[in-house]
Amino acid sequence: GSFAAAGRNKGRTAAIVNSLLGGCARPDRPAPETARLLLEALDRASGSTEICPDVVTFCAAYSALARGGPAYGSFAADVLERARRHGKKLAGSKRRRAQAASRRRFGSGGA
Repeated sequence: GSFAAAGRNKGRTAAIVNSLLGGCARPDRPAPETARLLLEALDRASGSTEICPDVVTFCAAYSALARGGPAYGSFAADVLERARRHGKKLAGSKRRRAQAASRRRFGSGGA
């Protein structure tokens, strides 16, 4: 599959992918292989389409993979680690933006 058709609808495409992953995580009928394939397709397309996994993507993918049993344990652990790194990166970006705003507001000397 390809995400190239996303064009200007990146948010909508990401929401659809997250919905599909959420469906893969249903407790009564988990689909860990489908979730794994969707995440791999998203990873391959992320450079060219600017559609990147977010915390919802990681959560849904982890839930689906964790319900897949021991065969998907390493995939689930990888998604969990990626989610941790993603959160850390977002926190760093937020902190840097706050520092830059403070410098603009109060000058380079801080508060």
